Amino acid sequence: MIPTTFFPISRIPLTSTGKVDRGWLRDLISNLQSDAFTRYTVTTNTKLQPTSDLERSFQQIVANTLGLPAETIGMNDDFFGLGGNSLTAMKLVTLAREQQLVLTVADIFANSILSKVLSVSTTQTIEGVTKDHRLEDPAPMSLVRGVDDPVSFVHDVIAPQLPFHGAEDIEDVLPATDMQSYVERFPPHYPLVRLNGEVDKLQVKVACEQLVQRHTVLRTAFASHNGRSLQVVLKTIDVPFRYVQTAGTIPDFEAAFCQYDGTLEVPVCVPGLLFALVSRSATEHSLIIRLPLPCCDGESWIILLHDWMALYQKKALLPPVTFTAWESLYVAQQNEITFSFWRNMLQGSTMTHLCDPTIDMPDEEFIFATQNIPLLQPPLSITRATLVKTAWALTLAEYKKETDVVFGQLIHGRAHAFSDEERVAGHLAKIIPVRADLQSISTGLDLLQQVQQQHLACMKFDLVDFHDLVSNCTAWPSDTQYGTYILHQDNEYLGETGLMGDIRVSTSMAYNPMISKAVREFVIMSTPRGNEHEIMICATSAYVDQSTADWLLAKMVAKMQTLANAANTTGLDELVDGGA
Repeated sequence: MIPTTFFPISRIPLTSTGKVDRGWLRDLISNLQSDAFTRYTVTTNTKLQPTSDLERSFQQIVANTLGLPAETIGMNDDFFGLGGNSLTAMKLVTLAREQQLVLTVADIFANSILSKVLSVSTTQTIEGVTKDHRLEDPAPMSLVRGVDDPVSFVHDVIAPQLPFHGAEDIEDVLPATDMQSYVERFPPHYPLVRLNGEVDKLQVKVACEQLVQRHTVLRTAFASHNGRSLQVVLKTIDVPFRYVQTAGTIPDFEAAFCQYDGTLEVPVCVPGLLFALVSRSATEHSLIIRLPLPCCDGESWIILLHDWMALYQKKALLPPVTFTAWESLYVAQQNEITFSFWRNMLQGSTMTHLCDPTIDMPDEEFIFATQNIPLLQPPLSITRATLVKTAWALTLAEYKKETDVVFGQLIHGRAHAFSDEERVAGHLAKIIPVRADLQSISTGLDLLQQVQQQHLACMKFDLVDFHDLVSNCTAWPSDTQYGTYILHQDNEYLGETGLMGDIRVSTSMAYNPMISKAVREFVIMSTPRGNEHEIMICATSAYVDQSTADWLLAKMVAKMQTLANAANTTGLDELVDGGA
């Protein structure tokens, strides 16, 4: 490989034994900003500068989306090559719409060169594609199947399951998604909002109450009927809010609070939300939030945070886009067109398991394996998520000695052509199948493109419950579970957030899945952070022992590096059986 980036340093750092201190060098590079890489990178590509007001406007939109200087972006650049991903693509769609340019996330995946993205957007805007693409609230109770008399259903079936609420308190009932039902077993997340400055404690509480009234998911409990979980939206709730004064440090209190609260069994028949404002001094505060996982995913937390900050400052907000509106889209997609797509994609396949998922293991233990590697640049037009999925497909194929593998990937569920979809708060995330068929593949690039094109095709049909997919689209056993799945977290909702007047706001997230409600699963967690990429296997001894987990992770990382650096010239045999 020929280096393309060169950094001047005043001296070569050495360890105590006189060797080059590579760790020091890695730390130096990982802390550099993206513009530093631009300054010191040798490139033979000429940036194609905008030639019209529209192109200049779009260049600035992309710059604002990715946090890059506009002058470093050319119209011939690839959105993903600039560091884009599915979440920033969603942000680009939002910012473009504010400038009357119509885009979808699928458009960006299919045409990732910026000039082509703009061309598609301009065409769709002229053709008026925005018609009938808005999420709208359905009539109350209209999404629950098989209910002829909603009033009696609420009074006789739902209300008796809610010990603290009557039928008159219920605003709506709607089906829970498979993913919501699955994560009921998991402990809550705890967003931590650090507030440095003098705060109006009463206004903090008022803003929390207004946030709950604004977003239906925060006043949602769960019930069941005919073996299926149902969401029950309450008209109002008494918002649990605590004021706490601590003499210790804020981080110590946060850790102790979340550790203790996470051991509590919060019944699903009540909204599990909780707010606690912790103060150490007049200018040191933390707002701790207990956020039940079935109600909100990670992207929803960004929406809730921004809304809370606006409410605290008494700023006007657009009307919310409810989870119920998104759910109506979800229910509508459980149809024959959707099932036909998945039948074709999964025909002749089987779920790839590392073990018997029903095996009895009384002494089951958690297994973890982690590697941090320099952030890799995928081939042109390939996303980092695709790089990760393809590397795992190759690893799974090699380990199982199979040429056709199926596993899962977590998606954010916000990649459809609907206005304001990115403003929906709720648990939209879900797991969908990934199939990698190696039988017709020649090179690593072939497989990367196959996996990415499959993801693009799935976007139109990804709102499907897994149990419906299994029963309607496959010959798999009805109790099939994902053998493994990938959780690629290409989001940056933690860290410094901004200012509320004179108050500096920063956020972090506390979550400990080991506290309680442990479930058996094999997850590959992929988390880019700055210029590093953390890859972690989280599993149990029912799947693999520690040495096997370490081996699988080492293989996967090696395949990622090979795919990033030489995908077009590396044959499949080398990727599966060779050093990678």
